[in-house]
Amino acid sequence: MPLNSFLHDSHDKRNLHEGWTVSLIETDRSEQVPVSIPKLPAQVPGCIHLDLMEANLIQDPFVEMNEKKVGWVAEQDWSWTTTFTIEDGECPTATGDRLQLVFEGIDTVADILLDGNLLASVDNMFVAQRFDLPQNIKAGEHTLEVRIASPMEVMRQRKAVGGPAPSSLDDDRGWVRKEQCSYGWDWGPILPSSGLYRPVYLQKWTAGRIAWYNTQYVQQGKKGLLTVQCVVQLEKAGKGTLAAKLKHGTSEATAEAIVEANSPGEATVSLQLELSDPKLWWPAGQGDPVLYDLELSLSVNGKIVHEAADEVGLRTVEWVQQKDAWGESFFLRLNGRNIFVKGANWIPTDSFLPRADAAQYERQVALAVESNMNLLRVWGGGMYEDPAFYRAVDRQGIMLWQDFPYACAFYPDTPEFLMAARKEAEQAVAQLNHHPSIVLWCGNNEIERDAVRFQREWGVRYLGEVIWKGVLPEVVNRMVPGAFYWQSSPDGGSEPNSVDGGDRHVWSVWSGWGSEDAYLSEEGRFISEFGFQAPPDIETLREVVPKEEWFPQSETVEWHNKQIEGPERLQRFLAARHRITEEMDRFVRLSQEVQGSALRKALEHWRRRRPRTMGGIIWQLNDCWQVASWALIDYRLRPKASFYQVQRAFTPRGLTLLRNGDLLELWAMNDTTEEWTDPVSVKCIGFDGEVVKEEHHLPHVPAGDVLLVDTIQADQWINNPRTQVIVADAQGAYETPIRSTYTLNPPKHLDLDGSGLSVIVENRHDAPGVRVKARSFMPAIWLSCPDNPDIFFDDNSIDLLPGEERWIGTRNVQTGEPEAIQIVTAWTI
Repeated sequence: MPLNSFLHDSHDKRNLHEGWTVSLIETDRSEQVPVSIPKLPAQVPGCIHLDLMEANLIQDPFVEMNEKKVGWVAEQDWSWTTTFTIEDGECPTATGDRLQLVFEGIDTVADILLDGNLLASVDNMFVAQRFDLPQNIKAGEHTLEVRIASPMEVMRQRKAVGGPAPSSLDDDRGWVRKEQCSYGWDWGPILPSSGLYRPVYLQKWTAGRIAWYNTQYVQQGKKGLLTVQCVVQLEKAGKGTLAAKLKHGTSEATAEAIVEANSPGEATVSLQLELSDPKLWWPAGQGDPVLYDLELSLSVNGKIVHEAADEVGLRTVEWVQQKDAWGESFFLRLNGRNIFVKGANWIPTDSFLPRADAAQYERQVALAVESNMNLLRVWGGGMYEDPAFYRAVDRQGIMLWQDFPYACAFYPDTPEFLMAARKEAEQAVAQLNHHPSIVLWCGNNEIERDAVRFQREWGVRYLGEVIWKGVLPEVVNRMVPGAFYWQSSPDGGSEPNSVDGGDRHVWSVWSGWGSEDAYLSEEGRFISEFGFQAPPDIETLREVVPKEEWFPQSETVEWHNKQIEGPERLQRFLAARHRITEEMDRFVRLSQEVQGSALRKALEHWRRRRPRTMGGIIWQLNDCWQVASWALIDYRLRPKASFYQVQRAFTPRGLTLLRNGDLLELWAMNDTTEEWTDPVSVKCIGFDGEVVKEEHHLPHVPAGDVLLVDTIQADQWINNPRTQVIVADAQGAYETPIRSTYTLNPPKHLDLDGSGLSVIVENRHDAPGVRVKARSFMPAIWLSCPDNPDIFFDDNSIDLLPGEERWIGTRNVQTGEPEAIQIVTAWTI
């Protein structure tokens, strides 16, 4: 069992974050170093790249093409050193007091020395390390050193001994248990770093501790039963008492059990807490994400020796896989309710992990909620995320699909590697399992899909298969009975990435150079990955591109697009909808509009297929640097036009006009828990406002369902494709219109008049904002604040009808708080 696990923030602890220095360890690779490296002050938590930047020894790798200039950093071995003092009362004793040195994250292959003596060797970035200090250690000053080896050299050495571990990215990153995308990805730079990237501290405890726990909830009519299973570690044989208290508002439940151990070690204890009126944890859009306060305490000989407090949610999770008319279903049933999953993939929020803080996680998750998402997939090429991330999703009602960090590669399956994989999985599951947000554990990303190709191209057997088919499911099933484990994404159906079962990754359009309309023929039971690229916000990109290269096909602009032929794809898809431009600002705006249009079309197509399709997860929500990518919000958290289009595609109640062969279908989509009966109008209007044709409907859309409202022969409604648009509008009192528009021609072949737009800064009800009015039909209007790129508009990339007026609030994107502006600009196609 995972003796190395621990409850965050439990027990008294003393951070060891001060007084660190870092220095270069001389090797035969040191001749690559272009500058003299003195002993430097080091930040802990931190990493070598940040320390070198702080000392002005390297330039920011994100800026221009500096990434090329810092490759030598990852080729070197580095040493982190500090001194710390042990007080008289902290020394371990023979009676059971233990003093432990804890590293929550070492990146990656390292020797740890205490007073010049080897304490331990570690080689897994994903595993927290906990070491007992010697019983005979003296009070006073001690020296701590962590010597971290070059991740590139380690990879080469292990490949030389063990042979190749094939990867989609043509390297052998699988040999090192390190954040896989740090070696580069098709959206990320090649910046494998080294350092102590999470907290380091001393922790003292005595007699016993609560090592970890899991929760299992069962609904029993109107009552509920929460079982809390705790793994307790006792220092000597004897009895103890474990108590639990569960609270929410005035509601409280308690339980107590005896802990017995015949010898020092672990004991497993189950406590059952009965609730007469349980408040369930619901994801965003389905209800409130209610959290209970859970307090645990362990007493030995009548004295409390360990207390831990956490937040837990009550919910039941079932992934339904049943034979049906289309193959086999794959959908989530949460608290007995079938959920259409609306989400995005999550990647590490910065190439240099220590830069991300709790406020940033909170805001990124809040943006996911604002875009009407209910799930994020923690992708397998990244990390088990920071504790602040899991707290944020629990509190804000975002479900998690949690990949184990294996992606797009074969992995060694030597006995040593399998043992390390088991230890890593046990610790991860111990630390994360009680989060109500986690509804699925997945073994890896895309390995099952690509296994045959890897074997054929590399001439090797299926390396690592036993990890996700044996090790990981055994750990999950043993430690969290009843949790759902899925061995790979995509998987299921007649074959991995099938349309008739399981989950599916759809890359036939963007990566396959297909048409945006090709999404309308894409099938699948659950779409867990698909996406479309666009550049980041203009001001975000301007941070890293010099003025002389401010044009779409400059070397630096293309450097900040890591996909093979990514820049060419941007041009191809832009040309399909808009007139090609060499003006950089316009190129960014148009490319973002194209991304938004494609994503919205795909998502609304899959939503109208409910229940045949029951999920759409976009690649991707966020970025780790300033790059043209599939993200909806860029590195500075500034939303692209796609953010707003996805927000509309995921709106709880929505309308969509989509082609089905020669016909145009109007669908109403209702993800709420109540029937939707608002009147719906469908009009063909000229860009000047003249109504050419009009119909009205009163659809009854059941809760959690979709309805085909009308079928239209579009070319019979529109008699002038250059100057007319079909508009479907819900007639309820909505602050933001529930609307869908359709033109026969792409924007490049429309006669649009952008001269009749009025934009005025105007506060309403003590809230800051702007008033926008159009004289004629204007699609994809983009609002911005020229003197503050961090202004977030509550709605943007909007279509305005002739004579229509909208008021839109303004906030700061970093904080979410209302913020007034002085100047506003509006961009039109």
